[in-house]
Amino acid sequence: MKKNKKNARVSVKKVEPKFFGFKVVRKSEGKLISCSVKGLRVQYITDKFVGPRTWGGPLTLFKSLGRALVFKEEAMKHINPDELRVYRCEYIPTIVDIGYRYMEGKMDMRPLSEMPEGTVLARKVKILKKVA
Repeated sequence: MKKNKKNARVSVKKVEPKFFGFKVVRKSEGKLISCSVKGLRVQYITDKFVGPRTWGGPLTLFKSLGRALVFKEEAMKHINPDELRVYRCEYIPTIVDIGYRYMEGKMDMRPLSEMPEGTVLARKVKILKKVA
């Protein structure tokens, strides 16, 4: 706390760093959702932070637009290309280095080292603007 000239206390808000990346999502039935073919899907809402669903986490995104576009190309083999979008996003990083989700009666776990190059894991993601 700082004191001003009249001896009143003024609170100073701590500034948190912002992290930006790129998220590949699927537009289905008017909603933006994870592009996971099966398993838990997260619904994304523009300009609002969202977190992972229960029994799943952390969220995944990419550091660079180039890596996101490579992933989108790969996803087109399994998902209708007209449904895929890439958004610039803000995210809150996590210290967790394993992605996990409950799927088909068991917990599926995958280390970050086995995910596509440039993948980032996050506690929360806020999609901002469509870029591709």
